[in-house]
Amino acid sequence: MLAGAALEDLDGLTALLEEKLEHSRAAVERAVRERGANLENANLFNANLRYSNLAEANLTSAYLRNADLTGANLRGANLDNANLDKADLSGATWIDGKTRCEVGSVGQCKR
Repeated sequence: MLAGAALEDLDGLTALLEEKLEHSRAAVERAVRERGANLENANLFNANLRYSNLAEANLTSAYLRNADLTGANLRGANLDNANLDKADLSGATWIDGKTRCEVGSVGQCKR
């Protein structure tokens, strides 16, 4: 009986976490459509942000490890203290708005 109750609690917790995750994904998708998105402290681990418009976005302290930023527009974005470890920046427009990151730019923009 106790084991059954624990499983029901676990099912409820799983459903709640899935709902929160879906809400978070929707919020990020809305934010990347808008210029100047505020994604400060966002956990974007392993996120697919290919060709996203992140111009003037606040990505201060964002966790972008393993994120795919291929072709993303980062012109004017604030990346202070952002974790770009293993993030793919190939073809991204860098924060200066002029530099296009070379193919194979992982973790940093190669010029």
